[in-house]
Amino acid sequence: MNIVFISIAISIVMINIALTLQISLRYDLLKNLGKVQLRLFGILLFSVPFTFVDKYLEFTTKKKVVKIKIDLADKNIIFFEKLGKRILAKIYLDWLTVKLIFCQDNPMRVSVLGGVCNILLQIMGQKIQMKHKDATISTQTDFGFRHNYIQIYFDTKIMISLFDILSSVLITIIKMWGADHAEKQKQHQK
Repeated sequence: MNIVFISIAISIVMINIALTLQISLRYDLLKNLGKVQLRLFGILLFSVPFTFVDKYLEFTTKKKVVKIKIDLADKNIIFFEKLGKRILAKIYLDWLTVKLIFCQDNPMRVSVLGGVCNILLQIMGQKIQMKHKDATISTQTDFGFRHNYIQIYFDTKIMISLFDILSSVLITIIKMWGADHAEKQKQHQK
């Protein structure tokens, strides 16, 4: 009997431990090359390069190329969109860094577009800061005139409990199943 109580207590503690995730996203718009990295408690889980080809997002691993079709009406995309909204509402944001490097031969275009992008990044940073008051938000825009490239860097450290992830997945599955079931009921009534 004591083993059952100890197992339940350990399970409850494990579920409520906050997972510390670091996500890094790098993307070069002109070369259409990017890289995404995920770290759990500082340990690199994966680092995968990606690119956009037609209506597909291609991830390149050591063994193969994985293609994901970008179709906003796809049920999997809808599921991950709803799941993402639920998880975003439950995360604790520790820090966020967004950096845009904008380089082109035309100085006037760089100045105008760089200034607009800087203002947009500042607005985005302030909106995020309003929701996550304890977070450290850093936005930076760099300009250059000798090369042609546009790069975006996105680094963040978030914390979320395993319970929040599992409950978000479960609620999203139940709601999506309920919506599908209700839609099928309407079709049968017609």
